[in-house]
Amino acid sequence: MDKMAKGTYVEAELILSKAFKELTGTGKKVLLLFLLRRPMEKVNGDGSWSPKKGAEMRFTYKEAENEFGISTSTFYRNSGDLIDKGFIDLIHQGGSLEGDKSLYTMSERWRDYGTDHFIVKDRPEGMGIGFTKKSK
Repeated sequence: MDKMAKGTYVEAELILSKAFKELTGTGKKVLLLFLLRRPMEKVNGDGSWSPKKGAEMRFTYKEAENEFGISTSTFYRNSGDLIDKGFIDLIHQGGSLEGDKSLYTMSERWRDYGTDHFIVKDRPEGMGIGFTKKSK
C-alpha cells in the first residue's frame, strides 16, 4: 500500500458541494481514502502542510478489496463516479501487465459540478480487458 497520511483536512465547501451530496455512501468512503493518499508538502516554515497539486497517486483494486473490503466492481464504479463528479482524474489506466497500476490525481473540477463551467473527463480508453470502458 502507498503511504497514507495520518489524517486529512476536508474543507466545508467540498462537503457542502452538489457533487459530494450526490455521492453514495461508498463513494464518500472511497473519496476519503483518496484524500488520505494525497501527497502533502510543507507550506512555509511554520510546520503547516498543504496538498501537493497535480501529484500522482496509486490506489489499486487489490488494495481497495484487501485493505478496505471494497470489491473490484464497487471500487471501479465509485472511482468512476469520483471522476464524473470532478474529485479525481485518472491520468493513466493500469492494465493487466504486472506493475502497471492506475495513476490518479486529485481534481477541483467538483467546484463547477452541475454548472455550465464543469469540465467533463472520462476514463482513458483501456485495452478492453477487465473493467475498462468498451468502445460504442
